[in-house]
Amino acid sequence: MNFIKGFNGLRAFSVLFVLFTHLGVYASLHERGFYNTSLDVLFSGNTGVQVFFTLSGFLISLILLREYKDKNSINLKNFYIRRFLRLLPPLCILLLLVAGFMWVKLIPRSSVGFIMAATYTYNFIPIKLYTGELGHTWSLAVEEQFYFLWPMVLLVFTSTKKRIYFIAAAIFLCITAACAWRNIFVVQSGVRYELGNLYMVDRWLLPAFAPIMVGALAAIAAIEFGTYWKKKLEKQNWPLLIFLFFYTLPLLLPTVIMPLQTLLQSLGIALLLLWIFFNQQSALCSFLEIKGLNYLGKISYGIYIYQGFFLRTGPEDSEIIAQLFPYNILLTFLAAIVSYEFIEKPVLKLKSKFS
Repeated sequence: MNFIKGFNGLRAFSVLFVLFTHLGVYASLHERGFYNTSLDVLFSGNTGVQVFFTLSGFLISLILLREYKDKNSINLKNFYIRRFLRLLPPLCILLLLVAGFMWVKLIPRSSVGFIMAATYTYNFIPIKLYTGELGHTWSLAVEEQFYFLWPMVLLVFTSTKKRIYFIAAAIFLCITAACAWRNIFVVQSGVRYELGNLYMVDRWLLPAFAPIMVGALAAIAAIEFGTYWKKKLEKQNWPLLIFLFFYTLPLLLPTVIMPLQTLLQSLGIALLLLWIFFNQQSALCSFLEIKGLNYLGKISYGIYIYQGFFLRTGPEDSEIIAQLFPYNILLTFLAAIVSYEFIEKPVLKLKSKFS
């Protein structure tokens, strides 16, 4: 697939949201009176992950739908190989690092947690087994589960005559079910109290799938109805205002309907992705392609992987020098750069053999 300008810039901002949250920047600013915690819905690490999810749903669906249009089929084996070539190397390095520190008892041993991180099932980890160094792998698990299931769903529906309507219906049902789960089981009922003490239920497959499916819906709009959306979005600025409206709307929502936050923001993000897709020569795309931002976006996956170890996500404090400021943030960037330049880039060259 041709390179899409602007998306690396979005990845850069998203991973910065994660870093600022895990570094405690927002908390520190709040203590000094410079930050209102209500703004977390716009700039938190969770919001950064949500952007990653929506972007993944858009890009993966775009790749698969284009392949089907060009070849009238989807090569599942090649798709899975390409995904593993992209995702596995940094994760393997993280797991080796964690295993080493567990072995010498510098961090708590958790065989179950380690296995769940290695098998992309950490989003189902019981809270009592949660460890700071692996906690962030829950989002990797959600994405990998999406990568595993979604191509097969597309393959089934693309064989039908009116495939696009079946695919759209499937996405709509996933989004509806995710919102229902959040609203009924996670927020309001007694199940929230019982499950919430045992698991991080918001990270289970169904609720976490919503932004990914919204991104997939945007990809369908781009591929199947591209002419229509190009006319609507090309060289038009009003979609950016709608993006800002949906993205900031959670600030105005009453607490009782806050489960809609993810859906509303994902809709705004998806519209932004469509706009960028059809406005590659825009000033916004040029800004997002600034050299520093572009490179930060390229290494954003490595940053996200390694910050989990060096910055941690709790629950206990660390006495390891590498996990203390400023060493933790310096080592995060150093590990991400070395990983990208000497491991990820060479491995990514193999992807062309499975295109």
